[in-house]
Amino acid sequence: MVIDSDTSLNPDAQGEPLSVVVRLYQLEALPPFATAAPDQLWRDADDALGSALISQRELTLLPNDEKIDVAALDQKTRYVGIAAFFRHTEQNVWHVALDADELRRDGLLSASDGIRIRLVNDRIELERGDDLINRQGQGSSVH
Repeated sequence: MVIDSDTSLNPDAQGEPLSVVVRLYQLEALPPFATAAPDQLWRDADDALGSALISQRELTLLPNDEKIDVAALDQKTRYVGIAAFFRHTEQNVWHVALDADELRRDGLLSASDGIRIRLVNDRIELERGDDLINRQGQGSSVH
């Protein structure tokens, strides 16, 4: 999985770009992640996600940065949730979710499989992959 950011990432009040924390969650169920508020996940993901949470990892991206994440997927993982904790999340897409089976190759999240996430300004965009939360023109598939 590749996560990259543009030069306008997470602007402050003066429009200056800032770093952003991104968390990757391995999940058994999607609804707790899909319905959680960003401040709930930031403060206490264990409480917000409950038994749906298998594990979590954290990355920090700077403006105009790129991270390649290859991590072991637990056998129980059905979904991978990605949340970017921007300064402003109102009316913006700040989290996406992927079907873990689409990411599996020998039990790993694989950058070579083409999943690409882009952080632009104060929103997260899934350039390649199927977002289960923010589907446009389709019924949401929250299992």
